[in-house]
Amino acid sequence: MYSVQQIKFECLAYIKEYGGDPTAWVVLASEAPTPASFARWGIDHDRDIWMCKPALSLKAALNVVGFLRDRMCVAAPSDNAASPDARFVLLYRKQARPGAPPLDPAGA
Repeated sequence: MYSVQQIKFECLAYIKEYGGDPTAWVVLASEAPTPASFARWGIDHDRDIWMCKPALSLKAALNVVGFLRDRMCVAAPSDNAASPDARFVLLYRKQARPGAPPLDPAGA
C-alpha cells in the first residue's frame, strides 16, 4: 500500500512520461482492478496506458482523486460512486476508439 504523497507523485510522473496534458487523463477510486472494472471504464488492459496503486484507505484514495481533479485538472467520472472497498487509485489516459462516441469521463 502507498501513502497519499507516494501515489500523487507516481501519478504526476506517469502523466509527465506518457503525455504531459493532465486533461487527457482520468483518475478514479476503485476496488481491486478486475476485467469487469476495466470494461466498466472502457480501458483496454493491453493497449491503453494506465496504472493502479493501492492506497491505505478509501479516504486516502479519494484524497488523491480530489487533488488530481481539483489542482491538476485531471478528469474524474461523476458516477464514480466509491464503495468502502475502493482503496485503489486508477489513472488512465483517455483513448479515442474508431467508431466510438467521444470520450466524456466527467459525464457532462
